[in-house]
Amino acid sequence: MRRDRGPIGTQPTQLNEVVVTGTVAGAAPAPSVQSFERARMSAVQREAKTLADTDMDVFSEKEVRQAGERLFKLQDGVWSDTQLSVNPAGTRRVTIRPYSAAYFKLLDLLPVLREPFALGDRVRIAGRRVLIEVDETGVATLSDYELQSIRADW
Repeated sequence: MRRDRGPIGTQPTQLNEVVVTGTVAGAAPAPSVQSFERARMSAVQREAKTLADTDMDVFSEKEVRQAGERLFKLQDGVWSDTQLSVNPAGTRRVTIRPYSAAYFKLLDLLPVLREPFALGDRVRIAGRRVLIEVDETGVATLSDYELQSIRADW
């Protein structure tokens, strides 16, 4: 109950209660790459008559991650770029050892690899004409010629 002290707004007041209405601000929409991939997966699943017709695996949220502008799915312990399936057959493969000199030189040469490489010690990512794979079986060093070739094919 208000005690009469004069017109509203002329005396200092203290709020004892605040009512908030509306929606939560700052909720970011899903990134366009992830939205597109989910829509594509949904369309394929709608058209399928059997599970075998989907020609794809159904993944949980733990098995799919976004790194940079790309979507990766975890298969057999390897984070694989979902764009691998759309790369031409003539793509060459370069396998490097995690945390080696070659690994860090590639990160300096192609900063776009930083987020995908941060997914783990086993990653496959597709460029235009090169597939870069991080794996313990990879090379520890790359020559300047090899680095420039990778850059040109990226």
